[in-house]
Amino acid sequence: MDLLDTIANNYDPKKKGFVRPATALVETWLNARYTYCFSIQSSKQSNQSSNFAEMGIQALNETLYDDDYGGWYENNKKVSRKNAYSHAFVLLASVFAIKAEIKNSEITFQRIISVINQYFWDQQSKSSFESFAQDWSEQESYRGANSNMHMTEAFLATYYLTKDPMWLDRALAITKKITAASQTYGFRIPEHFDSNWQVNDTYNLEYPKDAFRPYGVIPGHGFEWARLCLHLFHATDTKQKWLEQVAINLYRRAKKDSFKEDGFVYTTDLKGSPIITLRMHWVVCEAISAAAVFSEHFSQKDLADDLKKYWQIANQHFVKPGLWLHELDSNNNPSSEIWADNPDIYHAYNAIALTKDPESLFPF
Repeated sequence: MDLLDTIANNYDPKKKGFVRPATALVETWLNARYTYCFSIQSSKQSNQSSNFAEMGIQALNETLYDDDYGGWYENNKKVSRKNAYSHAFVLLASVFAIKAEIKNSEITFQRIISVINQYFWDQQSKSSFESFAQDWSEQESYRGANSNMHMTEAFLATYYLTKDPMWLDRALAITKKITAASQTYGFRIPEHFDSNWQVNDTYNLEYPKDAFRPYGVIPGHGFEWARLCLHLFHATDTKQKWLEQVAINLYRRAKKDSFKEDGFVYTTDLKGSPIITLRMHWVVCEAISAAAVFSEHFSQKDLADDLKKYWQIANQHFVKPGLWLHELDSNNNPSSEIWADNPDIYHAYNAIALTKDPESLFPF
């Protein structure tokens, strides 16, 4: 796959990890995402991908792991807080690496399970804490839907790997919390909460283009949550019907608020009015992934038509040989207001995989 060939070139043997070009750093979230993609590809009998997945696991086990306090640094400078977002991807990567029988992935898995159980999982609120100082002090008061979404994804994968219902219960608990909050806003996902899980509707109002915590609602996450709800629906023995209906509502809302004939706006306010009209590749990728899973689940023509339309937008504006453009302006010209490079293949890889086989990621 061209995407994987491109990012393989970012491996730096001196730094022992995949380097993000814009920062020249080995970053945990990025190396975990790469490891996830290489591991899946490795399961398809690709020896080269297996080698790169092993390099990714090595980066997570050695370059980025904190031997003093446990957990993972944000990057190889080793001076940073420890974030749920990055740790969620470490768990996801380790699960798929184990499935692909990548060397030393069991070490990664056991370490991340311990860290999540000891530090990140909040049994009282049944959700993930957001971040800590390096020594696990100074817990951040903020709670984020984004990090909890990726914890949900990783917990679901862990459930399929271990068959331990605790992980499914955790994924369901987070999903109930976030989707319940969305109902107040017409199934728009609030991104930002305080420590008591009350919506903070002014968070980053002065910094609406923050790379990870932009002000307002991100419809791309609405598509992502919608897809996760369907994956969870199929994971539950009782086939909990609320997940199916919530998935439909989230998908419809995200599409209505963000979809234009030539792309998707990036953020809106809690009433659905556009704020940032830049177009991000990952948003169209998540729309594609959701439409692929939805069209398989519901067998409806309009969803199949959505999938075709979304791919037309992606192929016309974002897909280039060996990579995807990461960001476009509202006229679909290349932009770099939020992202200065093209570091991410995780969303594109998922979109391609789920279009080929909507059941290719969950279950396994």
